[in-house]
Amino acid sequence: MHGEITPMRYGGNYKSYGPQYPRGIQEGNGIPADGDLWVSYSVNKEDMWISRIPVPVELNASAHANDDFSKSKAISELTDWNIYSPVWAPVSLDGQWLKLQDKDPFDYAKVERKIPASKELNVSFDLQAGQNDKGTLQIEFLDENGIACSRLELTQDGVFRAKGGSRFANMMKYEAGKTYHVEAVLSTADRNIQVYVDGKRVGLRMFYAPVASIERIAFRTGMPRTFPTVDTPADQTYDLPGAGEQEPMAEYRIANVKTSSADKDASSAFLKYKDFSHYADYFNGMEDENIVQAIPNAKASEWMEDNIPLFECPQRNFEEMYYYRWWSLRKHIKETPVGYGMTEFLVQRSYSDKYNLIACAIGHHIYESRWLRDPKYLDQIIHTWYRGNDGGPMKKMDKFSSWNADAVLARYMVDGDKDYLLDMKKDLETEYQRWERTNRLKNGLYWQGDVQDGMEESISGGRRKKYARPTINSYMYGNAKALSCIGILSGDEGMAMKYGMKADTLKNLVENELWNTRHQFLKRCVRTLLRMCVKQSDIFPGISTCRIPPKSMKLPGKKLWMKKASLLLMD
Repeated sequence: MHGEITPMRYGGNYKSYGPQYPRGIQEGNGIPADGDLWVSYSVNKEDMWISRIPVPVELNASAHANDDFSKSKAISELTDWNIYSPVWAPVSLDGQWLKLQDKDPFDYAKVERKIPASKELNVSFDLQAGQNDKGTLQIEFLDENGIACSRLELTQDGVFRAKGGSRFANMMKYEAGKTYHVEAVLSTADRNIQVYVDGKRVGLRMFYAPVASIERIAFRTGMPRTFPTVDTPADQTYDLPGAGEQEPMAEYRIANVKTSSADKDASSAFLKYKDFSHYADYFNGMEDENIVQAIPNAKASEWMEDNIPLFECPQRNFEEMYYYRWWSLRKHIKETPVGYGMTEFLVQRSYSDKYNLIACAIGHHIYESRWLRDPKYLDQIIHTWYRGNDGGPMKKMDKFSSWNADAVLARYMVDGDKDYLLDMKKDLETEYQRWERTNRLKNGLYWQGDVQDGMEESISGGRRKKYARPTINSYMYGNAKALSCIGILSGDEGMAMKYGMKADTLKNLVENELWNTRHQFLKRCVRTLLRMCVKQSDIFPGISTCRIPPKSMKLPGKKLWMKKASLLLMD
C-alpha cells in the first residue's frame, strides 16, 4: 500500500522509518461513498498520509494502457494508476494532461501504470516539461517485483538521456513548454530499449538489469531511494539541512499513455497457450504422419501458438475437440506454385481441381480460417481459388454450391482489412453473375444437385436433378446481402441497391415457394416434364438436411413457421 520511505527530516527518539499507526474505517463506523478502502497512517512519525485503495483490489492488469486523461473528470477516476502525491509534490489532472509538480527537496511525485506482463513491449506517450533548468523526471520500466530494467530521464540541465549500466547516454536536448511524442520499444530477449522522439530514433541502450518481463511503467520527479538499509540505526539523532524548506517548483506533464505487446499471447489477458500445448503433443502422437503439407506435425504446436484463439471449457473432451479442429485445419494448408491452398482431403482425389483442391468447402475454410492471426494463409488461399488458374478462378470452382461472398465479408468483420475485401469485389460479383446464368430457374429460384450441394446422394434429389433447394437459395441470399454490403463499403450505391433488391426478392421466393404448410417444413421444388412445380413433400414427406437453411445466412428471418421447422432438429 505504501512502499515509499522518505528521508527522516527531523531527528528524535523512537522515530522509526516508514509507515506507522495505520487506521481504517471499522465496521459500524460508516461506509465511504465510493465503497473503497481508506487508510490513514504516519510516515517517519512526521507526515500524515491518507490512502485510498479501490476495491476489489486487482493484482494483475487485464489490458494494456490506452489512457486519454481528458476523459476523466477527477484524478480519483484513474483507478488503473498507482498515484503517490505528497502535499509539496502533488499529482493532478489538467485537461488532457496528468501533471506532476515538485518543490519538495526530500520527496517526489510518482505515478505508476500496471500492465500485462510483456517480453516485447511498445510504449508511447506525450511529454512536456515546464522548465529545462531545474528538476528531474525519471521514467522507469519495471518487472513484477519492482526491479527496473531501463530508465529514461529529463535532467535539470535540459538533457533527455537513457541509463545503461552505470552510465548514461545523452539522446537530445529538450525545450521548456514543448510537447514531445515519445515511443519506447523494449525487448527482454535482446535486453535493450530503443527510443524514438517525434518519429526519429534518438537512442538504443542495453538494459541495466535482466528481467523476465515488464509489468509496470513509472514516472517520478526524483531519484530512486536506496536508504534506509537493513543496517541503518533505528534512531536518527540529527536534523537534515534545510529540513523545513522548499525548492523552486518543477512541473512535468504526460498524456496519451499507450502500451502494446508483440508477445505471441499478448492479446490474451487470461489464457496462455502453454496451458493448452499438451493437446498438440497428444495429437502428434496419435498418428504416423504419412502425408506432410505446408506445416508438419513437428511445427504444429508452434503454429497454433502463433495463430489460433484460445478456448477453455470445464468439459475437457469438448475442449479437446476444439484444439483438434485447429490441429487438423493446419494439416490441410498446402503450398502451391501460386500461394497457399487448403485441401479437403489429404490424399489425392481424382475429381479434384489443381493442387488437389475441392471447392465444396471453400466457405467453411474461410469461416474457420478467418480467426488466424497471420493473414497470409487465408489471403493466399482465397486468391489461389479466384486467381490461381492463369490469373482466373479454378476450373472446377463452380462444381459445388458457394457462399464465398458471405464468407469473405465475414472474414472482413474479423480483421477489418477493407483493402483486401474491396480488391475481391470484382471476383465475387463475377462469381454471383455466373450462378445467375447457369443455375437460376425461370421462377427466380436457384437449383442444385444434392452431391454438388455437398449433401451426397439423398432423398432430396440426385446429382443430375435441377431442384430448387433451400440450401443453395440461402447461400445466394447470403451472397447477395454480402455484395450489397461490399457496395456500401466501396461507395458504390448502385451495387448496394442492386444486390439488396436481389436478396429481398430471393427471400420472398423462398418463403412463398418453398414452404410446405401441411408439413410445416421447407420443401424443394421438382421441375417436371410439364414444367410444373410439384410439392414433392406431398408425395413423400421425407425430411433431409437440404431443407434446413443455414442459420448464418439469416434466411428466412424470424417468422414463426421457420421456428416450427427448427423444432424438428430436436426431435
